[in-house]
Amino acid sequence: MQATYTTERLFLRNLKADDNAFIFELLNTPGWIKFIGDRNIKTSEDADKYIQKITGNPDINYRVVTLQQDKTAIGLVTLIKRNYLDHPDIGFAFLPAYNRQGYAFEATNTVLHDLLKKSAYSTVLATTIPENNASIHLLKNLGFSFSKEITNEGEQLHVFTITKDELQDHALLTFMTHFIRTDSDNTDFKNLVALLDADLKIRDGEEHAFYAQFNKITTIRNAVVCYVDDKAIGCGAFKPYDESKAEIKRMFVLPGYRGHGIAMKILKELELWAAEFNYSEYILETGKKQPEAIRLYQKAGYSIIPCYGQYLHVENSVCMKKTVI
Repeated sequence: MQATYTTERLFLRNLKADDNAFIFELLNTPGWIKFIGDRNIKTSEDADKYIQKITGNPDINYRVVTLQQDKTAIGLVTLIKRNYLDHPDIGFAFLPAYNRQGYAFEATNTVLHDLLKKSAYSTVLATTIPENNASIHLLKNLGFSFSKEITNEGEQLHVFTITKDELQDHALLTFMTHFIRTDSDNTDFKNLVALLDADLKIRDGEEHAFYAQFNKITTIRNAVVCYVDDKAIGCGAFKPYDESKAEIKRMFVLPGYRGHGIAMKILKELELWAAEFNYSEYILETGKKQPEAIRLYQKAGYSIIPCYGQYLHVENSVCMKKTVI
């Protein structure tokens, strides 16, 4: 795990000795005692010993969740290697005043995504008693699914599981995207295209100047920008090629949002818009140095065709077409 995590509202760090008062308060909340268990923390000295026990055990990792604004400690995200489970067990607990505000999801989701990006973790588990409906609801929102019921030391537990692939599929559903239809004067579109051109300059190498001359956006009247909340995360556009064909151009998704189907959503939005102009074919040009783009278009129903127009004799160009009518 990372040493720290920063989210939009929160900061996560390692548990430390001066978290004594916070640990004393959290472990004596009714929710902790009912759903996790009474740890018999009755004095400040008990809290000190508990912190020492946790920080001294390599199989236990506690991240204290604090508010970014004033660094107030509000909860924990934990990761524990338990001898009765095959994979690490993630958990969470928050002070009552900070429940039902999305903090537990925001913090746990951040840690979970970081864990499952690492090669050491292919699966993460979570356990809870059957009566803890709030935790079960949160686990399902995070993408976990019920795996089995076990008994440990006489206690009945429900085990939930999530894998790398399941987390990726779930992430696609949790990205609440929306689109605007605009043109090349849109500032967000311009900024995304600038990032696209910087990426292509590296990929294309010496050929970049040739391609760049055909990728000017001053004449684009049909551009789409994709947003998550108010953040512009991707774009695409199309231009008339002739009376029956629209040319797809300027497809780009920010690196942190790739792998979640966002590019496909943008492409579908472009196709829907182009269909309103009664185009019967969509064409595009991409490059051999962009294999992920080629896979995207093939998945969307595009097939490779002989290169057209200015790309006719360009060795690294790959041209594609989709017939829609």
